[in-house]
Amino acid sequence: MGSISFSIPLKLHTSHILIKMLSIKKQHAFIRTTILSGIVLAIAISGLVYIINSNKPEQANLINDDITEPESKIFTITTSSDIEKLSSLNPFFKINSIETYHISLEENDSHDLSVATYTDGQGEDKKAIIYLPDADDNATDGESTTDKAKKAFSSADKSSHYRYEKWLATSEAIKKYTNEQSLFVSYWDNAQKIHLFTGRETWITSPDKNAYSSPAEQALWESVAGGFDTDGKLSKFSEYLLQDMDTAITELKKELSDERESYIVVSNDDLAHVQEIAALTGQGLPLETKLFPAAAELHNSISKVKEWAKEGNGTGSYLVQPMSEKFNRVWRVTDKSFEDSLLVRLLPFTSSLDRPFDKTKLVYQSDWGAYISIYQLIN
Repeated sequence: MGSISFSIPLKLHTSHILIKMLSIKKQHAFIRTTILSGIVLAIAISGLVYIINSNKPEQANLINDDITEPESKIFTITTSSDIEKLSSLNPFFKINSIETYHISLEENDSHDLSVATYTDGQGEDKKAIIYLPDADDNATDGESTTDKAKKAFSSADKSSHYRYEKWLATSEAIKKYTNEQSLFVSYWDNAQKIHLFTGRETWITSPDKNAYSSPAEQALWESVAGGFDTDGKLSKFSEYLLQDMDTAITELKKELSDERESYIVVSNDDLAHVQEIAALTGQGLPLETKLFPAAAELHNSISKVKEWAKEGNGTGSYLVQPMSEKFNRVWRVTDKSFEDSLLVRLLPFTSSLDRPFDKTKLVYQSDWGAYISIYQLIN
């Protein structure tokens, strides 16, 4: 497969499975791109390798002088209060409505994002990006929800439904095995789901405006999240993710109360936040990502994955992220020292497997490629 190198960090975010280029220009031998942050992991752009590098001054120049701004508003919202069919979500707080964000992409393409609105225990209005169970709107009357769901996704891509299932199981585990006073640390979209479905307090609650380069993106994610972070916690957490694990955990614990049980929650989809992390920290991430066809069994193509993970400047450490019925996204590390970073250590990269944790304890991990993991901070 061919490869393309970008001289700016790749703009990715993750929650829901699609990234589209809004504009591409070529000047002074550079390939310059504007990519819509926040709409997950470019399965439509197969066969390309995206290199996230650390040339911060070059990044700033490219972003400032070469972006073709999209329209000031790139989304519309449809709101539904018909939420009885969502009883399987089992949220801690009652969902008031579901907002569907219709996000405009290039060439009349679009993507829909589901956002739950709810009122928390303090009477504050909140939002959370969620995955919804599949259902067949044309099913016959009297058909069970389970039968509807089976019929709906029996021949369709199941990745969104898998995410729904894994977050539902994770939320139930949190409610069952942690106390109500526990504090959870995670990236902002995970944090919003945790609060909605478990009622647990989260250290981070919102995205940071500085993570997005265009007014259109800022308007989108401010609306989706219900506001921006104002206390700098997301920026601090982004810095911790790039530090070596021991240093990061030590610094994070200084920010938290010793009197409460504290947990870190990570998802493989967090890797789609790499551009946000780069923007908030001023550092590139030594990661590369590439799409591989999804064989009936991953092991049928694992030799190709391992070979790619070691090619060029690859360290051999990689993570396989299921994306769809057709593709797996594989991430590799390109700097040996980064294998000790908090981000890589907490996620199921091959270099992280079976390595002991001195300051954290793995207390829960979902299936589907260890999609979600929960670590307790040890005092």
